[in-house]
Parts: sequence; C-alpha cells; structure tokens
Amino acid sequence: MKRESISGYSRAARLGRMATLWATACAAVVGCAGDPATIDGDEVVNTAPLSIEDAQVQLGKIDGLVAKAGATPEIIAQARLIRDRMEELNGLVDRIEIASNHVLSFMIVDGALVVAERAPAGTASVLTGAEATAGSVDQIYARFAPGRQIPAKLLGVRTIAEAASTSLVDVSPGVSGGAPASSIREAAATQVGGDTTVVRSALTGSSTDAATFRTNSCTAGGVFPFCLLNWGGGASATATSDHSTVAVAPYLGGGSVSLNVVRAGVARGTFSIIMGEWTFFNYIGPTISVKDNPSCIIFNCTTHNEAKKVLHTWNVFNAAGKEFHFGGRFFNNPRSWNR
Repeated sequence: MKRESISGYSRAARLGRMATLWATACAAVVGCAGDPATIDGDEVVNTAPLSIEDAQVQLGKIDGLVAKAGATPEIIAQARLIRDRMEELNGLVDRIEIASNHVLSFMIVDGALVVAERAPAGTASVLTGAEATAGSVDQIYARFAPGRQIPAKLLGVRTIAEAASTSLVDVSPGVSGGAPASSIREAAATQVGGDTTVVRSALTGSSTDAATFRTNSCTAGGVFPFCLLNWGGGASATATSDHSTVAVAPYLGGGSVSLNVVRAGVARGTFSIIMGEWTFFNYIGPTISVKDNPSCIIFNCTTHNEAKKVLHTWNVFNAAGKEFHFGGRFFNNPRSWNR
C-alpha cells in the first residue's frame, strides 16, 4: 500500500525522528514524563519511558501505529527501543551480543536472576536449547565474551541446571488463559503439560515455525514442562519451583506481546517481545543460606546459597488479537543454582 509522503519523508519516518528527538531530550531532563503532542493525527511514541506502566502505554501506541501503517522498520525500531528500556527498568546488569539481533541480557529483579536471550525467529537457544553447554554466568562470559570483566553481581551465578529433579511440586502446576486461534484458520496445536498431551484445533503462522519452536523450546524434563503452540489472547503457566525457563515467539498481530513473572502476587519483571523474534527467559528464584551439613554446630558451620522454591507464574499479555508460541519448563534442583 502506498504511504503518504510529507516533504519527501513518510509519516512513519517522521514519527520515528520525532520520537527519537523526544527521547533524547527527555533523558536529559530529570523528572521528564509524558509525550509530546500528536503529529499528523498520530501520537508520538516516547521511547524512553520512566516506568514499566508508561512503557505499556507506549507499546499500546505502537500497536495503533502498526494497525494504521503496518510494521514498518521505523515503527519496529521504536518498539525495540522500548523493549531495551524495559530491561533497564527491570534491573539490567549487562548484555552480551552473540550475533546480529541475538543478545543475552542479565537482570537482577527483586533478588532473583533473570537471563533473557533474544534471537531471530527459528534460532535455537544457546542456553536452553540442544547446543546449551554453558553452566554458569562465568562460563557464558568465557564462551561469548572472553576477556570481558564480569559484573560483580553476576559472579558465580549458576544458570543451567546440572541435573533437573523430577520430584513433585507443592501445588498442582498448570496452564491457563487464551485459546487456540482456530477462529482465523485451522491447523494443529499441541498443549503439553507434564506427561499429558492434548491436541487442539488452532491457528498456525507456519507449521515449520511451530515445529521448530517445539523442538527448541518444548523439551521434556523438570517438574512441569508445557507447550502452547499457535496460541492467542494471552496465556499463563504456574508451578512451585526454584527456577524455570520459558520461551515466547509472537508471529502475528500488532508490534509485540508482553510477558511478566509473578511471585507472591507481585510482578517481578515485565518484558516486551517483538513480533518475529524469539525470546527465552531463565528465572532463578531468590536465594537462601543453607548449611552444608545440617547437623553441624552453628559456630563451625559452612554454608552455601540455594535458590528458594517459590510459587511463580509466567504471563503472556498485551496479546488481544495476536498470536504466539509459548513453552517452557519448571525445575526443582536448588543445589545447581549456587551463588
């Protein structure tokens, strides 16, 4: 579709330049908040929001722009700036660029470690996929950023379970929310929960895409594996465990979907996943100090830190009219997450 041009530039490009100028000016002023005025009837997106709540408002504007003009490079560039800003608001410690648009982000959120791995659609995770070999943040840096100083907050943190336990969880785990997107077109979707497989009619963006996602992100293991392929409208996965890993791959509708992890009724991190990208999230619960020998005398004890087993929920939201894949696993194996 031909887009209207203003003084030789498209409306989307003009919006992008306005948003960038606003973000730069906003960042330079303490306490700056809100957006500039509209231009050509479209709201300008603030790509430097001051809070997660404001970031969600800006992502809603992105969806509106995509509905009007499509997912133009300029609009998606704004969505990516907001996504990166949300990582900063979530306690970003460091990033490692593995390849073009393949990035690891390390965040400390309310005492828990979140490692996000963003990659182009169809890319296998280097942390949780078949090629995963790194067992700690130290090893990840040695492999992908050799010679680079590791931030003190990340030193010695485990990120990959050595041998995931299959013990029972404290509450019945489960998935909920959303539905197969069968109202758009018919295909097959598989929901896997533990050892139970349910086949449902649903939308598929690409059968190859769904199959690749299942291979990379819906593997067995842990106390509760789950997999929602070709899903829409949002979804949640819940279990009691000390660590979990999930993957989200939106492929149709709007500019992005949102994801958060909720513990004790409070969101402990809220993230944005851009359409056409796959993002893998690893959550390691807050740690507690544990005696190496439970029978030792208090003054002669050595201790180590273990990830605490907690009830937590991953939620995909901001997903009305959008379609995505969502899968992952919950684990109980605290000794493999020593800090």
